Amino acid sequence: MIKLLIADDEQIERRAVKMVLENNFAEMFDFLEAKNGRQAIEISDTQKPEIIIMDIKMPGINGIEAIKE
Repeated sequence: MIKLLIADDEQIERRAVKMVLENNFAEMFDFLEAKNGRQAIEISDTQKPEIIIMDIKMPGINGIEAIKE
């Protein structure tokens, strides 16, 4: 299984991306979700996802800053 992290502050956006991917590639991915940049960093450190789908505009640490860290 490929670990895929979806990081977005909008829950509906996270659900939409996950639903599209699950409907087409459910067997391939183990889905992880983060609701902000800080949580995305923490999950990345512990879970080591192979793919990250990151929103750019998030409160606190934005997507660009999270990717750099």
